[in-house]
Amino acid sequence: MIGVSSRCATGHIYIGNVDMDNAELVIFNGIYVQQQSVVVPQTSARNSRLNLPVYKHESRDQFLHAVFVDTELHWRIGVRSGHNNFVDYLDAQSADDDDTTSPDMTSRWHFWSAYNHSWSPARRLRATCVGSDFVTCTSGLLSVSGLTPRHQRWHRMRMGTYSVTPLTNQLRPVYKLVSEQ
Repeated sequence: MIGVSSRCATGHIYIGNVDMDNAELVIFNGIYVQQQSVVVPQTSARNSRLNLPVYKHESRDQFLHAVFVDTELHWRIGVRSGHNNFVDYLDAQSADDDDTTSPDMTSRWHFWSAYNHSWSPARRLRATCVGSDFVTCTSGLLSVSGLTPRHQRWHRMRMGTYSVTPLTNQLRPVYKLVSEQ
């Protein structure tokens, strides 16, 4: 078991903060939206076919889906290869094999290493449940900081505190700079 179960009921999961040692995996960052449940063939002796949820990246053909590996539930992110088959690049073992509704938000993620032909820890990768309106910030304020000296010349004016506005862009809240850093 990994962690304490913390499921997402909204059907919107943000995958992010891929370890920059594995920068090629940053393409998997983003929001995955639950699709209609599909019957997925399983190779596990536990079940020959299951009705499991599949989450699709909001703008790319990447999928978050459940599989059983040696009777243990894993959540994986990959690309479709055939009708209900996937080539997977990220994996998290579930803390609760009986709950197949969504990934456990506390699970540790791993990435497929083509070099080692094995799963390696993706230490900074996290899954976060977001509201159906895509809002994750409850205070309405965001702080943007942390520029390197190299980037300060061009981006310093973007640093500071932002406040949420009533506007949206592609279902996401729009923030306005209220105080510069």
